[in-house]
Amino acid sequence: MKKLSLLLLTLLSLSLCLLAACGNVGKAQPETPPVPPKPVEVENPFLEEEETVEKNSFQEETSTGESSSGPQENEEEQPLEQEENKPSAHKGFTSVPADFSLLIHGSKLFLGRQEGSFPWGMELEKESTQFWSSDGFDNFSITCTDGTILRGLCQDGAKDEKDGLLIGIYTENPVYQCNRGSYVGMSREDFLHLYPDVMAIENSGPNEDYYSYTIEGEGFLQILFCFVEDQLHSIAIVNGIDGYLNNSYL
Repeated sequence: MKKLSLLLLTLLSLSLCLLAACGNVGKAQPETPPVPPKPVEVENPFLEEEETVEKNSFQEETSTGESSSGPQENEEEQPLEQEENKPSAHKGFTSVPADFSLLIHGSKLFLGRQEGSFPWGMELEKESTQFWSSDGFDNFSITCTDGTILRGLCQDGAKDEKDGLLIGIYTENPVYQCNRGSYVGMSREDFLHLYPDVMAIENSGPNEDYYSYTIEGEGFLQILFCFVEDQLHSIAIVNGIDGYLNNSYL
């Protein structure tokens, strides 16, 4: 009887335990609040494109050395390409001191580059023209109706005197004057008063005396004055280029 009672108690305990377990299973478990998802950052393609355009624009301005306000202050000029090493009628001298000019009817004719074709604004008339090549240069010689001779170098590639380089003026016309006032027909005494720095050329000729006037530092520029019996007979204003001295008037 005692054993039966223990058995019943044991069965009762097991039954209670089963009931308790079933009750817990039937109850709803408390819900865990959902965690909101993190916002996903989406890049703005239009903003990126705008920044890229601005960046490229800035890089382009930097590469060209200019900005919206104008050229950079420190921008250096590119050196010009060097000319070919060949004879050029416009290489050497393009401006000449006033002493190496001839006053013709109120206008001065200078050695050096001329604009346009003969008579280059002078009151001169052409009688004849000659062209030839020598020492790599194309030359021209114009003889005027009054006997004045003009010699020069043609423009590169040209076969006429247009825009040429005048390297020689020879005249026996008493109307024309040099810059200091010398003219054909004046006495030797008056001439030496105007040109105290002139240099006499020895052994000029049996009946002729030559004087040479130059300026230090002006290359081959010179004036040759020819005297016959103490009177100025002719005036030659000449120049040389690249070591070629035009002494053909002597």
